[in-house]
Amino acid sequence: MARRFFAAVQDASIYRQFPTRNTGFDEILEVGVGAPFPSASFTTTGSLSSSVFAAAAVRALIQFDMTDVLFGISNGDIPPDAQFFLNLRIANASEFQRGQQLEFWSLAPTESWDEGTGYFYQDLTNAQDGVTWLLRNSTNIPWAIAGGTTGSFIGSVTFGWNPSDVRFDLTEFIATASFGWISGSNNGVLIKLPASDEANSRVRSNIKFFSRNTHTVYLPTLEVVWYDQVINTNCGCGLTPVGDEFELILPDARKEYVTGSTNRIRLNARPLQPVKRFIDRFRTANEQFLQSGSMYSIVDDANKDVVIPFDSGSMISADCTGSYFDLKIENLYVNRTYRILVQVPKSWGSEVIDTAHRFRVI
Repeated sequence: MARRFFAAVQDASIYRQFPTRNTGFDEILEVGVGAPFPSASFTTTGSLSSSVFAAAAVRALIQFDMTDVLFGISNGDIPPDAQFFLNLRIANASEFQRGQQLEFWSLAPTESWDEGTGYFYQDLTNAQDGVTWLLRNSTNIPWAIAGGTTGSFIGSVTFGWNPSDVRFDLTEFIATASFGWISGSNNGVLIKLPASDEANSRVRSNIKFFSRNTHTVYLPTLEVVWYDQVINTNCGCGLTPVGDEFELILPDARKEYVTGSTNRIRLNARPLQPVKRFIDRFRTANEQFLQSGSMYSIVDDANKDVVIPFDSGSMISADCTGSYFDLKIENLYVNRTYRILVQVPKSWGSEVIDTAHRFRVI
């Protein structure tokens, strides 16, 4: 097992146009800008002026509890060189311009906040229940700068023609002690458009992600990934590396797995056209192992979404019994069906094999 998922503990959207509105319980996290709106301000003479127009900036806040991550690192379950990714699933987007950027900022150590229990449609006029553009929590503590921009810039993502799901690499940021995350103290991440876009009246980019309160399977997660492939077949077992043509069997894979459990999945391989021999073994007995570089993937069978991708955290190992991987049933949802894919390096490149095995989470 070389991957863990951790759900967000709080998130919310904050609106410059609605500076006292709390959205802590909304199912959506919104980032972008809208049409400029009149913003009352004082002139140099002290009189009130409504001729100033402010950009309708929208920003998102998200926070993770690092306690379990730090415990995993301290007891050796998670190696110190693990990678960290922030995963956000897109719900909708509008008026995106090509090359649009999203910026990620670490909130300052002094800028703690509470998500609250508000909904955007409630149009609250008295911010007593969580974070808003002006306030950090229900006790009316203001941001040092409205909109929570007092943190440190940690990176950005750039979209092409169309916005998409976000998998933002937080590895360098989390590993940097000065940011405080690795020591357990953090106030999360603020997501926004660049300041130049927020101030540009021609920019209308808006993107909506699913929040932790979504009733879908797309809640935000912090993904921890590390490499743990071990090929140890030098034990006189007679197993040989697979060739270019072979068949793959999952002899003990189950039709159902319990959420939260960890399961070892075995993969038996044998030549597609084996040489006829008189041996006292079943046809499905294992004869070969998948070589270094082989990976597995878990895909939602209904919507084809990739839950676990082919990467360094989904490597397939091998021992004297054959190939295997350990699968922890997390970030997989009850009563949904998933299928297992395998990617194997071959002489002409990598090939993806559908094992034809489906399983349901209970």
